[in-house]
Amino acid sequence: MSDLAELAPVEPFELVSLGGEPVGSSRVRELLAAGDVESANRLLGARYMAHGTVVKGAERGHTIGFPTANLRLSPRKALPPGVFAVTVDALGATFGGMANVGPRPTFPDDPPSLEVNLFDFAADLYGQAITVRFTAKLRDQVRFGSLDELKAQLAADEAAARRVLDLA
Repeated sequence: MSDLAELAPVEPFELVSLGGEPVGSSRVRELLAAGDVESANRLLGARYMAHGTVVKGAERGHTIGFPTANLRLSPRKALPPGVFAVTVDALGATFGGMANVGPRPTFPDDPPSLEVNLFDFAADLYGQAITVRFTAKLRDQVRFGSLDELKAQLAADEAAARRVLDLA
């Protein structure tokens, strides 16, 4: 006899809604495309996450004092565009951080990416699998006229992310 014969019958259930909005994968993807991780998190009942392997990038972040872990992800992974306060599970611990998702406006020739700066972290993550959990959007991406402007904004982003994550 087939294993299928032993399966329980499927029972339909009512569509779940929250605040009058249907809860479903299409709605979550719409919210993520708009960068609204807070609403997506409410619908999911948990923080949206991305899991991937850290790959070598251009190492620009390291040269300006904000090293990043660049993740290799499936091109089908839904990601919210912008700059976010995040937590990162890596090497058996959880760290606060900030993430940039999407194209790099200051470096337009680079492909879109998910890059994460982990706070108070100095270990090598190349080749390691990490999980990034999105907590709150800090801002949209913008193009900076100079590296000094970018560094100043990254310092402000770090301070804002630390406040959101209660790490200030």
